[in-house]
Amino acid sequence: MTQDTGYRLYGETLWISPYVFSSFVALHEKGIPFNVVEVDLAKGAHLQPRYRDASLVASFVRQHPRRLSGLASVNLARPTEAVREFRRCVRELGFRGLRIVP
Repeated sequence: MTQDTGYRLYGETLWISPYVFSSFVALHEKGIPFNVVEVDLAKGAHLQPRYRDASLVASFVRQHPRRLSGLASVNLARPTEAVREFRRCVRELGFRGLRIVP
């Protein structure tokens, strides 16, 4: 059983993103305790409150609002949901922008 450290690094079940890998390396090298949690994006697990409200990025932004800005990441294939999620990230998490990947 893994001890809950308060920091969670979420990663896609089917592939390792460069973001997750670089975050893993940085946290590990700095000695910051964290847990890695797999998320099945194909099943929409990332849209569930348990995942989205425990975002590592949101946690860091909350702790250092003058030094860090969060960027939302949304599914542009579902534009209505994308707009809702972007607005939620801005209003609830204090994010300041949108990350768009081709």
